[in-house]
Amino acid sequence: MAKPLVSTRQDDFVGRMLWALSDKRALSAKRFADHTPPPPLEWLEPLTDFRFTHSDLPRFGITPEAKVDDKLAFSLVQRPAPYSRAPLMAMVESHCLGSEWDEVMEEIARWLSRHVHDPKLVLWVAKHGGRLHHQFARRINQELEKNPPPPMMQTLWRVVLSGRVKSRYEQFDLYDWRARFKRDDMTSTLRLQLREILGPRVQLREPFRGWEGAEDGELKEPTQIKDMVDWEIELGADHVHSALEDISKNPRWRAALSDLLADATTLLRDTLDLMRELGGADDHHDGSYVHQPSISDHPQNRNFHDWTALIILVRDSWLAMAERFPNRAALEAERWLSIPYPLFRRLAFFAAAHVDLVASEHGLGWLLSEDCWWLWSAETEREAFRLLVSLAPRLDSQGLATLERAILKGPPREMFNDDMEPERLQRRVDRETWLRLAKASDAGVAFNAAADARLQALSKQYPRLKLATDESDEFPFWMGNGNDVRTFVTTPKRRRELVAWLKQPPSIDHWQEDDWRQRCRDNFPPTACALAVLAGNGEWPVARWREALQAWAEESLLKRSWRYMNSLVNSAPDAVLKELTHPLSWWLQSIAKTFEGREPVFFKLIRRLLVLERDEGVEADDDPVSRAINHPVGHVTEAALRWWYQRPLEDGQGLPDAIKPLFSELCNTQIISFRHGRVVLATHVIALFRVDPNWATQHLLPLFDWKKSSGEARAAWQGFLGSPRLYWPLLEAIKQPFLGTAERYAQLGRRNDQYAAFLTFAALEPGGIFSKFELATATRSLPSDGLHAAAQALVRALEGTGEQRGEYWRNRVLPYFKSIWPKSRSAMTPVISESLARLCVAAQDAFPEALVELTHWLQPVEYPDHVVHLLHDAKIPERFPEAALAFLSIVIGDDAQWPPSDLGDCLQAIRHASPALEADPRFQRLTEYLRRHGNEQ
Repeated sequence: MAKPLVSTRQDDFVGRMLWALSDKRALSAKRFADHTPPPPLEWLEPLTDFRFTHSDLPRFGITPEAKVDDKLAFSLVQRPAPYSRAPLMAMVESHCLGSEWDEVMEEIARWLSRHVHDPKLVLWVAKHGGRLHHQFARRINQELEKNPPPPMMQTLWRVVLSGRVKSRYEQFDLYDWRARFKRDDMTSTLRLQLREILGPRVQLREPFRGWEGAEDGELKEPTQIKDMVDWEIELGADHVHSALEDISKNPRWRAALSDLLADATTLLRDTLDLMRELGGADDHHDGSYVHQPSISDHPQNRNFHDWTALIILVRDSWLAMAERFPNRAALEAERWLSIPYPLFRRLAFFAAAHVDLVASEHGLGWLLSEDCWWLWSAETEREAFRLLVSLAPRLDSQGLATLERAILKGPPREMFNDDMEPERLQRRVDRETWLRLAKASDAGVAFNAAADARLQALSKQYPRLKLATDESDEFPFWMGNGNDVRTFVTTPKRRRELVAWLKQPPSIDHWQEDDWRQRCRDNFPPTACALAVLAGNGEWPVARWREALQAWAEESLLKRSWRYMNSLVNSAPDAVLKELTHPLSWWLQSIAKTFEGREPVFFKLIRRLLVLERDEGVEADDDPVSRAINHPVGHVTEAALRWWYQRPLEDGQGLPDAIKPLFSELCNTQIISFRHGRVVLATHVIALFRVDPNWATQHLLPLFDWKKSSGEARAAWQGFLGSPRLYWPLLEAIKQPFLGTAERYAQLGRRNDQYAAFLTFAALEPGGIFSKFELATATRSLPSDGLHAAAQALVRALEGTGEQRGEYWRNRVLPYFKSIWPKSRSAMTPVISESLARLCVAAQDAFPEALVELTHWLQPVEYPDHVVHLLHDAKIPERFPEAALAFLSIVIGDDAQWPPSDLGDCLQAIRHASPALEADPRFQRLTEYLRRHGNEQ
């Protein structure tokens, strides 16, 4: 069956298919589900499209109310249920939520279940809430038994069917739990609820790199689940770190922590078990050292992931237990060793470092267990070092001898790649051995003769090995500006030896880095000289040049590296420059603001790079701006602009001859790869237009014309909208393309909101070059989300006027609404209505006037808490009680699940300012609404 491609109105293939599938007899739906092969999942898009309205209800067996509901919209797979299948309203639910399905939904579910082999179905489920209807879950289970997919897909379905997919519909509020904890203290029910709130969930998204097509076009099988879907572990609640950090200041929390140790440990194990299910953890690897580098507090802990809050909770609960019941704490630490993940080994090591709780012999046994694996593993490195430093000085002679033998023996061979060269392996073993001996020695340990001799020999063999003053050498990696803690291979000091060393291919082992780049940064003359000697012999070690250029692009070396190396770099063969396009273009961009002299070489290098990139294609991208500023063509374009910006610029002076031909060539749309440069030029269009309007009009402004090239216009507008400014001569020159962009709103990708806001600000400014009719036509062309962005721009504009809000409302915003804002019902969406409600509040002194003008655009807000808070914070109920009551009666509907927290205060202020309003039916309705939710007035 064909994919649901868009067709003409006379040949509405998709519409006719949906009409057939909606037949309540389900005959067409049954044929659809039975079709072989099953219709592709692309049909989910029209099936989930909210194209049905009030008038379509009878088609689905629903008798509509007489009053037309203009806001009603639904899709074929998400629609109102007829009364015979709708669940009864009840105070207490006695069965699963959701209505029973009709035959059409059953058949669609049967069709979908035939796609259990396709990860796109799992992603669709996750995107639409992550919770399967019980009848859909039954269908999926039946299909998994009848036609089981590959193991990795079965794993994904187990996660979905177990309810572990993160859902936006889950109502887990840790802040609400905190409020009840402060009120009731830690009760059994609160403890159980905390387990639910902090339970692990899986967030599923599209994979970063698709596996569906290899370069040769053949199918490439996934090797891990992340090849099919991108997953992350999250918790039931959000913002867990900040919430727990806040509650930790409560004295009651400290008292309750020890009772949470068992629950916290279970939650953390559940999290790692879920990771294991998805292929992210095993007995020797869980990656926890990446997400939480240190069990103890440390600046390296960045709290990027909420689930690591469980590690802190386990640690703090154990510390609280250690204060109250030391023996139980010691037993819990020992129990951690039986949980098969490195993270729990790290927690045990953390506990064993506490002198008074774990005996030295026990701590040593833990550290050297499993053939000393955890003494050397990167997974436990930080805590192993902390335990080593704490433990070694406390050992008796027998224990110290045991530790010495373990260190001198070195790490197990299976820790390293089988194909690692013997010399590299030996250097790695030497470094790890030296570090452990040096740490213990620094802690005050007196080694025996053999261990001491080994330490001295290694120190002499590798004189650059020094203990870090910031403990960075205790971490497998270090987040920050420091050098990699594993770097230890030093480059030769003498030039002749350095030249010979550079001829050797660099190591590709991540843990076997050398200091070449650091040497280029710290010692420019010998490194540059060595590269020059090789270049003179026709040798160009590309990898070493790449690192050198990266180092020379740092501010301290820009002028020096350009002065001495520009001619040498320019003499490189094209084949070499082709492999160096990224670091070389970045170097040129970096030096453009500072270099002195040799401008012909500078522009020659730019042109050479452009020639090398000339025949390259342009990859389709939703964000051409980001791609441009990270592409060599974008780099050299920015380099030329930076060079130009160093000159005194004046309106109309014209572009200098050094860059005008270059920019003209970049604007040649026949050269596809130069689009990256055109995007950068479009970002700077105002400056280019002001300095050389004739050149810009001829070469640059045509890029904005959608009629000439949609792809070029899309890229140009996205470049401009990255940092737009109102410059009327420019907007007059591109007037029609600018207004026409409203109809191309969807093509702007991530920049579409900027366009809607920019159009709105242009309409608010007096003395512009657009007529009200033109602005109204363009604004009317915006889709719903564009109008929402426009409404938000109005709020920002009004809020930004400070004490002049009333005047700005009357002179700018009100005329905008009268002349430009669309009058169609399509502009009356809930999100737009909420923004316009905020606009009313932002008017402040002109609030009554704004309410009169916008009242027809307002409707009940789904979550009115923020709007009511703004109203209360602006003291509008006190100043304008009648208008405030009218506003509240509109934005707060009877269907709002929870009353805004400031509603009671607003009603009190209205009553106090105008007692007569207490008898108003609107006031009484809101008061009754509060009472129904347990709030007395």
